[in-house]
Amino acid sequence: MAINNKPEISVVVPVYNVENYLQRCIDSLLNQSFKSYEIILVDDGSTDSCGEICDSYARKYEFIKAIHKINGGLSSARLKGFEESKGDYICFIDSDDYVSSDILNDWYKAIAESNADMAICSYFIEYGNRKVLKELPFKGVITEIKDQYIDKLLDSPCYLWLRLFKKNIINASDFVSERDYYLEDVLFNIIIAQKIRKIVIVDNANYYFCFREGSLIEKYRTNGWQKMCNLNRFIKKLYKENHIEITPIIKNQLAIKAIKFTIQNAYRLKSFRLFKDDIKNMVETEDYQTIKNDLIINDIGIENRLMIKMLDLKLFFFIYSFYAMHRFFS
Repeated sequence: MAINNKPEISVVVPVYNVENYLQRCIDSLLNQSFKSYEIILVDDGSTDSCGEICDSYARKYEFIKAIHKINGGLSSARLKGFEESKGDYICFIDSDDYVSSDILNDWYKAIAESNADMAICSYFIEYGNRKVLKELPFKGVITEIKDQYIDKLLDSPCYLWLRLFKKNIINASDFVSERDYYLEDVLFNIIIAQKIRKIVIVDNANYYFCFREGSLIEKYRTNGWQKMCNLNRFIKKLYKENHIEITPIIKNQLAIKAIKFTIQNAYRLKSFRLFKDDIKNMVETEDYQTIKNDLIINDIGIENRLMIKMLDLKLFFFIYSFYAMHRFFS
């Protein structure tokens, strides 16, 4: 661990009301085979015992720093950790998850050997006692960023916690708020992708994403459709500014992702009546027609075509039932 010397890696852990999981996360970070790193725990205004847990670890370990701030959301906590970090490399670990003992070493070694700007690893989704391996659609070293990465990004895991970044490719303005945009990790990755020359893929699955009720990823987000439209517009604007062609593939990915994630968000209301109202409001907006017009229907697959047809016919109960069976979202 880096105590007196400058750390190679800064590990930022945003923390909010996860007292039952936080110690497991921190302990997994303490058990790293890589030694030159710091841990920055950012307590984002927790109302449970998380603040005290962060302080107790910071008192015990010199390379752990505890920061307390007024609640501002996940992105604002990541930004605060970024601003306080000292390492040449940085990663962001969710406080209700945990990692293998080799995650930092594997990331760092892969970047050092390839001179890449970012390393990505595979991961496990943990449902109670069951673990499901999730592999990446990428392999080896990626140098053709547009063709091999950006065009596939919207259909791949965009989570920040799968990635180790060279810190100098990140700016404070890259952290967009989940309170303004849905899928803020997608947007962050697309912004960062404009600055990356090389990406290296780590074969090992070193991250354990723990599925639990009550996590941010499982919470209903107010104005979800509007946030998806904001995301859609932002990405199109960004691509245009960087002279990246918005191909039919990208148009399909943006449109389908906007519609699917709005359905997914509405399902979290746990009520068919509320689900129906949410999706009906989406279908009746001008934004829906604009986004649907971006689709090349013959290229989106039979399940997505069926989904669009049911939306056109306002068969909301069938959409609700299909989602419950994970037909569209498996």
